[in-house]
Amino acid sequence: MRCFQCHGPYHPSTGNWYARFEVAFCGACYRPFVKWLAGHLKRKWSGHSFYEEAAISCSAVRP
Repeated sequence: MRCFQCHGPYHPSTGNWYARFEVAFCGACYRPFVKWLAGHLKRKWSGHSFYEEAAISCSAVRP
C-alpha cells in the first residue's frame, strides 16, 4: 500500500488510514499535518478558542 500524498510506503504503525475515504498516509506526511492541525485548533478566534467560537456560531444560527 502506498501513501496518498507522496506515494511512499505506508505502514499502520507510523502512518494513518482514513477508512471513510480509503486513503493511507505515511508517517512522514501525516506528522506535519497533525502538528499543523494541533496548532490551528489552539489558535484564538476573536478572543475565543476554536471550539468556543464554533459553539457560539452554531447557537446563533439555530432558530
